[in-house]
Amino acid sequence: MHKWKIVSVTITLLSLTLIADTSLAKNKAGSENKRRKISFKNIDGYPIWWNMPKYIEELSLKKDQRKQFDSFLKVYMEQRKKVAEKVKLEKEKLYNALISEDWDAMNLHAYNLNQLNFQNMKYQLDLKSKVYSLLTKKQQETLNKKFKGLLMANWVLSQRFARVKGVASEGGSK
Repeated sequence: MHKWKIVSVTITLLSLTLIADTSLAKNKAGSENKRRKISFKNIDGYPIWWNMPKYIEELSLKKDQRKQFDSFLKVYMEQRKKVAEKVKLEKEKLYNALISEDWDAMNLHAYNLNQLNFQNMKYQLDLKSKVYSLLTKKQQETLNKKFKGLLMANWVLSQRFARVKGVASEGGSK
């Protein structure tokens, strides 16, 4: 029975790699981020898509739209930060439960981590919904036709991974 619990916790931990990768990247870049001020036009040093000239031109984005998008992003980043703090605490509790072989506590903390991951996804979907609703019908049509992958991508991580993996942010190849 304990083997299944270990497998369950292992799968849960693997499913949370997105949050873990975000936390690790943040910690590694911590000292660098303190030296430079990152505006909400940039995430981890890379521009968010609506502030990139390609998308501004192709979608005919207006300055006031982009300002509103930036304010939505600011709220999301604050929410994401709070979730990341909770994730850190839950991971510590999960680790302690693991080394003490407290299977019930492991399951509880694994469940809590999944809930936090779900909460973070809801926050990002809320951000995407708000941004999408401020686009005109024509902008929505262009986005859906030319840049469908933007709605599916993780807006906070997609730019960094696009550059590392050599993949364009809209999901296609460079």
